[in-house]
Amino acid sequence: MLGMMAWVFPDFTAVDATDEDASSALGKRMILTPLNRDVAVLNNMAIDLFPGDMREYLSMDTVVDERSCGMNDVG
Repeated sequence: MLGMMAWVFPDFTAVDATDEDASSALGKRMILTPLNRDVAVLNNMAIDLFPGDMREYLSMDTVVDERSCGMNDVG
């Protein structure tokens, strides 16, 4: 699979993330797979190709019940 990724995304590691044209060119290429597990393998391979240390950003979304916040109270 690494050979296929190198063919579809040549010079992947040389792409400057601040170069809008280069980033756009990568965004126009894709590898389609029939199984999600294949997507996971390819994504992990691509992540390993990025230069620098990996960072993970976490977020959490919550649903606010408007009735409990008094947002709909009529004064």
